[in-house]
Order: sequence, then C-alpha cells, then structure tokens
Amino acid sequence: MTAVLDDLLARYAEDWFQAVEVAYCARQRGARTLAEVRALSIETIAAGLHAGYFVGGDATPDGFEPWAGGPDEVIARLRDEWPLDHYVETGEVCWLDPTEAGEVKAAEVHRRYFP
Repeated sequence: MTAVLDDLLARYAEDWFQAVEVAYCARQRGARTLAEVRALSIETIAAGLHAGYFVGGDATPDGFEPWAGGPDEVIARLRDEWPLDHYVETGEVCWLDPTEAGEVKAAEVHRRYFP
C-alpha cells in the first residue's frame, strides 16, 4: 500500500486526481482481481487521508468541493460508493485534492526515486 501511495503522490501531487487513477496505480503494483483493486485502492486512499496528504470530494463547475466529515466519514462514503460489480471508471466515486503536506511528501518521494 505504501508503494501505491508513493506512486499517487509522485504522479498527482500538483492537481486533483480521481479514484480511477488510484485503481490504476493499485493494478500497476500487483492488484489483479476486482476485489483486490477495490481493497488496495480504498486502503491507499484511507492512508493518504489519515496522513493528511489529500482530501476527498467532488469536482464541480465551481471547483473542488470537499466532502463533509473527517477521514473516517470519507472512507465510509468511499466504501459505500466504490462499485462492487466493475472496475471504477473515470468520474466515479470521488476526486482527491492534494494538501500542502501531500506536496511535501511528493517532493520527498521524488528525491528518493530521482536523486
């Protein structure tokens, strides 16, 4: 899960990203079945939320709208909204907005992988 989180931060720390991009990174790191991709994706998002690296919400015409509640409420909503019958698609479930802490962590990841 740490490798997937590092991948996300390295790729998307400067802009919003979607659940489908989390699922892509999970698949690149070995998750194969629908259940594995879903579980690793949610676990990775949960770790990022708890670490304060990003917040969950929706992309709207007016900008990013964070979901109400703390990380546990957002994770519960993810579990409810993440599809069980197909791989998540573009625009489904949620968007994630990196925080300043996420940008700092992303810079650390870049230094580690690209010294």
